[in-house]
Order: sequence, then structure tokens, then C-alpha cells
Amino acid sequence: MDDGIVSGRLLYAMLVMLRTLHHDYFQFGELSRLRKVLGVNITEMDDEIFLCMKDYCMKLESAGLLTVARPQLCPFSLQDVRNDALDPAPEGFAALAEDMKLYQAGMGSLLWATVTLRLDALLATAKLAQFTKNPTHLNIKASLRVLQYLIFTPCVGWSYPSSRSAKMAEIKARGEFNVLIGYCDANLAGDMATKRSTNGCIIMLNGTPVSFWSQRQRKVVGSSAEAEIYAIYELVRRIEQFRELMAAIGYPQQAPSVCYSDSLAALKGIFKRGQGQPALQFCHCVPAGGCRGAQDRPAAALGGPSQPG
Repeated sequence: MDDGIVSGRLLYAMLVMLRTLHHDYFQFGELSRLRKVLGVNITEMDDEIFLCMKDYCMKLESAGLLTVARPQLCPFSLQDVRNDALDPAPEGFAALAEDMKLYQAGMGSLLWATVTLRLDALLATAKLAQFTKNPTHLNIKASLRVLQYLIFTPCVGWSYPSSRSAKMAEIKARGEFNVLIGYCDANLAGDMATKRSTNGCIIMLNGTPVSFWSQRQRKVVGSSAEAEIYAIYELVRRIEQFRELMAAIGYPQQAPSVCYSDSLAALKGIFKRGQGQPALQFCHCVPAGGCRGAQDRPAAALGGPSQPG
């Protein structure tokens, strides 16, 4: 073990004891403020802690993966979809060894950044990572676009507000302080090879994501409502685990957790079976005007008072 991270509200006497213990028994160096770990920059401010991958993204530019750096405002475009840039190579195609090596190196760097912190480019990166064995020139071009996007947006990250910040005051005013809020969605037969649907879920706490995942479902479903029900079940299972975890560390959930989905049919079926679960509240979340923040989405609660989205 090279490094150890100590976090929490520690008294000075406890900090001195830990410092002595680490030095005498584990030969650890001096404990200091954590500024960067595993490519993630940590910035402490008066009202928040901000996480980003600025240094990591800057290193991508100097890694020699790009010949021309052009600003990009999104990880992939509709033109990439129309040009089959997110599709596998046609039968009989064989990529050059040099192109394959460059593509694999770029995918490794992109996967670490997107899985760790940059969720905004995770979809495109995960799709392109499927073609590392035989990438086409369209796959390579699309991967370079994602790389350019990360390089020109290095300061995009996560903000963890303090209890004294204005953002936390807004969260408390909405009644969402220390309340687990989950969002889920699913497509229908999104995997062309297996015809299985894919879940996408995220759990928020005080306006910041604490868990996120996307995975294929285990079986083929016959309708979009059925696919959404599986996504809701997975979200509920993870939220229950987080509720137990927060109770174990001294922050028990006083209010019911909120689960959002855009499928009213799936929510009605789930609510009929989950009436005996006072710890959960299911809400219908309808995106308004395309891609907007969760705060801007109107929600109709099922089985409880309306919760702001």
C-alpha cells in the first residue's frame, strides 16, 4: 500500500494519534491535505469541495494521441451516428496494427477518465470501447472527438457543497437535505446483438451524485414498461443499500427516499406492489425541453406529496 486517505470530522488529538500510529507501525510519511488522487484534483473552498480531472485531461493532450486539437462542445454528434461511427467494423475489414495500437491507448485513457468522474462522456466512450480489436477509421475519428472534448473541458466536475453554502440552503428549503434521490431509465432492446435492454441509474445526495451505473438487463423483455420496471427495481435495491450504509455511519434517513422514472405505466405497477414501503416514494419525472437539469423537471408523486424534481 502506497498511500492512505483519512477523511471525516477529526479532533486534533485524534489526528495526532493517527499520525503517530501510521509513522511508528506503517512507516507512513507526514499526513497532509489531499490535493490529488488517482488523477482527480481536489479543491477545497469555503463553501464547497470541487472534484475535477484537470491535470489528467491536460496530460491527454501531451500524450501524443492527437495530431490536431480542435475544440469540441459535446463528446459525439448526430453526424457520428449517421456515419456509423458508433458501429462495429463490417465483415472482412482488418484494421492496421498502428491504428489499433493508437485506438487501444486512447480508449484506456478515456475509460479511466469517464468511469472515474466524467460521466458526460461515458456513453460515447463505453460504446467505442467495444471496437478495440478491430476499429475502423470512423471509430478512430469518433474517439478523437471524445478526447478533444475532454481536453477542452478539463474543469467539468462534481461539487460537494458545505452546510453553510447557498446551494445547501436551497436544498434544505426544498426538504431534500440528506435525502437520497434516485433517477433511472431504460431503453428497449438497445443491444442489437442480444436484444437486451440497458438500465441507467444515478443516486444523488444533497445535489451531488454518490452512485451511478449502467448495465444490460439479464433477460429480453417484451415492452418498454417492463424494461423500466427492471430499472426501477435495480434503483430501489441500491437505494436500500445506501440507506443501511448511512444508518451504519450515523446518518440515518429520516425522510423517505425518492425514486424518479419517466415511465408512468411502470411506476403504477411498482407502487401497487410497494405500498408497504414507507421508506420509498415513487415520482413521475418528465423531461421538459430536452436536456435539462433535474431541478427543472416537473414531477407527479405517486402515493405521497409532490416532491420537486
